[in-house]
Amino acid sequence: MCVSVVIPVYNGAAFLAEAVGSVRDQAGARLEVVIVDDGSTDGTAEVANRLPQAGLRYVYQENAGPARARNRGLVLARGDVIGFLDADDLWPADRLRRQMRALDGNACVDVVLGRTQCVRHTGASGADRLEVCFPPFVLLSPTAALFRRRAFERVGTFDEALRYGEDTDWFMRARECGVPILVEEDIALLYRRHEQNMTRGRTMKELRVLDVLKRSLDRRRRHGRTAASLPSLTPPAAPGIGASDPRADE
Repeated sequence: MCVSVVIPVYNGAAFLAEAVGSVRDQAGARLEVVIVDDGSTDGTAEVANRLPQAGLRYVYQENAGPARARNRGLVLARGDVIGFLDADDLWPADRLRRQMRALDGNACVDVVLGRTQCVRHTGASGADRLEVCFPPFVLLSPTAALFRRRAFERVGTFDEALRYGEDTDWFMRARECGVPILVEEDIALLYRRHEQNMTRGRTMKELRVLDVLKRSLDRRRRHGRTAASLPSLTPPAAPGIGASDPRADE
């Protein structure tokens, strides 16, 4: 089975090669990597062109935000299983094999969502390495999940009107549609904290978190459903939105 991994990147030349490497180091599936350059001006294209080109696709677009970049990648992707990774983050070793095993063992599940681990670079002892910032947590992010393509056929793509919160918005729509989402204890994403994080310094209002949640509630009310009508994640959801998300106070 082919797995397509979509990597949107905006001025991520310093991180892109390492991100792609963390995907290509995975075992257990035939991989395609789709890099969508969202208008970078920092040499991202040159980095992409220096990477081994087998199984790699690169496309450039004018800057339009992560939602459009991910949607462009979805159009280009050939796989029946889709993963995502932001160019400044990393997939931990064996993540793909574990999530593929979960999909293979649960035919009715369309999305497998793992936990996110925040990390940051440290120069301790003269060696640049990644250190853990927080305990792992559940975040409704596509970069911590693996999707059957049929999930997007059912829910639709990411809302390109949202520069922030488009990931939570998609997951809320998926839950409203009853898409089966399996939550695992294993870490599926190393989220790298650094000075150029897109969400760094943004308020909850700017990140559109409450707006996205209200939109979900309004949709359910229009259809005569109660605020508590969302199906539970499997197993029951751990906190992953709002104050429990370390990115909210960056």
